[in-house]
Amino acid sequence: MALVIEDGTGLATADSYISEAAADTYVTAYEPEGFATWQDVATTSAMKEVALRKAARWLDTVFSLRWQGTKLNSTMALDWPRRGVISEGFTVPSDAVPQQVKDAQVEAAVRFLSRELEPDVAKPGRISKERKHLEGLQIEREYVGGASQVKSFTVAESILCPLLVAGNRLRLS
Repeated sequence: MALVIEDGTGLATADSYISEAAADTYVTAYEPEGFATWQDVATTSAMKEVALRKAARWLDTVFSLRWQGTKLNSTMALDWPRRGVISEGFTVPSDAVPQQVKDAQVEAAVRFLSRELEPDVAKPGRISKERKHLEGLQIEREYVGGASQVKSFTVAESILCPLLVAGNRLRLS
């Protein structure tokens, strides 16, 4: 199933902010060695499309309450385009998806493909300690003070910062 790219009109059927071809261009331009999974010959077009869909949903879920402005209409499938957004002193057109959103989607999609961004957790709440032994390798995880179990990354936060409501920033580590 081909991606339905948001065209700036607030499509009810959109499932991505960026095309696979544009995502390929971004990956090539910004860290081709770091994005080996995306460029691997075993990575099919269908796999990239699924990753882009997941990434768009992840962005809208994680940042939905932090975006500036309001959606164009209530039937939009995605959170962008939006009205009333000011980025670095300039009004963001209400008929466009900012490049920052597209770039952050690619960053997240690459991480979905490489399994670095796993939003599902085993159980809600805090984990005080977890130990795993795998062929001589020991992995220990401890969450203190209610730290989130959901992985996040500062790249998306940095890219999207100008589009987020000031003073409502999460600390991502």
